[in-house]
Amino acid sequence: MAEFWAKGVELGLKGKQLTEFVESQTRLLAQREERQAQREERQAQREREERQAQREREEREAQREERQMDLKRLELQIEMEMKRLELQTEMVRVQNEHEAPRQRDNQQQMLHRALKLPAFADGKDQIDCYLARFERFAESARWQRDDWAIQLRAHLTGAALEVYTRLSNDDARDYDVLKEALLRCYNFTERGYRQRFRECQPLSGETPSQFVERLSSYLQKWVELSGEEQSYESLRDLIVKEQFLNACPKDLATRLEEQKLRGLKDITDAAERYLIAHGRTLGTSKSSKPFQKSGNQGNQPA
Repeated sequence: MAEFWAKGVELGLKGKQLTEFVESQTRLLAQREERQAQREERQAQREREERQAQREREEREAQREERQMDLKRLELQIEMEMKRLELQTEMVRVQNEHEAPRQRDNQQQMLHRALKLPAFADGKDQIDCYLARFERFAESARWQRDDWAIQLRAHLTGAALEVYTRLSNDDARDYDVLKEALLRCYNFTERGYRQRFRECQPLSGETPSQFVERLSSYLQKWVELSGEEQSYESLRDLIVKEQFLNACPKDLATRLEEQKLRGLKDITDAAERYLIAHGRTLGTSKSSKPFQKSGNQGNQPA
């Protein structure tokens, strides 16, 4: 303030004018200092946000590396076990080369059973993850694909085992048919992943990056099972198709989903044929009811 007072005197100001000059300069100085403090606070906030984003990136990278290390350890363990079993197999072959073929086959089966795969824990394990693990295990063990369904049956429990028992004899021996039935039972379908994506909520203790990763995986599976290309136009058609089916009368939406139509034009053409055949229009039918969302949460068998 003394500096402003001296400057006012230097400018020839006196009395009230000098006082007003000093007060105005003081206010300007305070405003500048406040703006400077605000700029510094914004800069500090940006730096804090950048540090937080960096920490999250480092956490994601550490998690990815940990998963990769776990996978490598599992592959190494399986590889070592396979080498041990190959050595045992060769020893059995040499010792029993003059025995009957049936006896040799039984010994090979006993060696294969030495490989341990945990049983599917119904209500705890995710069926899609367990099947992926089983397939990798079966390939490492060099099982014949025709035997996969029989091997998988021995590891099923709960509702998954019930799905197997309800299949016909031919379907129960077909691994691809069994796999599709299991995924459908636990709602791991295009519709199931779409519901998971739409209804997903953060879990207790889940970080924002982990939640986004889980959302992204649901969307990726939804797009893959829809059969659409991963392009802007295909994703646009996929989302428009979903909204169209949600807005349609329920009987029309059910009919279109039963036909498993992919292209947006195929769906609209089929919808128009259906409405014409029933003498109805899309928005004026008195018998139609609003679409109701399914209550299946996707973690339990449908």
